Amino acid sequence: MTKSFILFVLMLFGAMLSKAQMPSIPFVEGFEHGLNKWVDLSTGGTVEATATESIVGAQSLHITGTGAGIQVDFTTLQEVNVISYYVNVAGANGGLFKAGNGHTGNNAVFSAEITGGNFVVTTAAGPITLCPVASNTWLHVEVKNINYTAHTYDVFVDGVLLGSKIGFAAAVPGISTLDIYNQSST
Repeated sequence: MTKSFILFVLMLFGAMLSKAQMPSIPFVEGFEHGLNKWVDLSTGGTVEATATESIVGAQSLHITGTGAGIQVDFTTLQEVNVISYYVNVAGANGGLFKAGNGHTGNNAVFSAEITGGNFVVTTAAGPITLCPVASNTWLHVEVKNINYTAHTYDVFVDGVLLGSKIGFAAAVPGISTLDIYNQSST
């Protein structure tokens, strides 16, 4: 089974709106208190917060099996400035992450996964391979300089700029949803 350990951090500098049942931005998630902010929509596999392996804090998200994953909806659509997360995949595939305005690739500002042993982002024009990924190695992914007018962003992996002015997966006005899934069972 392929596993994905993910620590997720999403930040926005700006106004805060709140609704009691939904999280708001800025949003910081280290899975220290389990999965209570998330909806588990898994069709197979396992999703859990675990202390088995973590790069920051005491816990991380552990996903095994194809179709296993979680999602969260925010109180309102916002123009997020920075997306930052860690991912570790055992094997060559897994760790799908989407941030957008709806739970499909057609609504994603940023969509990335590890596939074929590579870190790949998906744009409206198709996938872009940014770097090879070693199995069982933590990556720190940062999406910065998100431009909601030009629909572009920059991607840093482990502090190195690997993609500049990459196009959104879809021309959406902001972020209101996050999805984290495992895409492989091997």
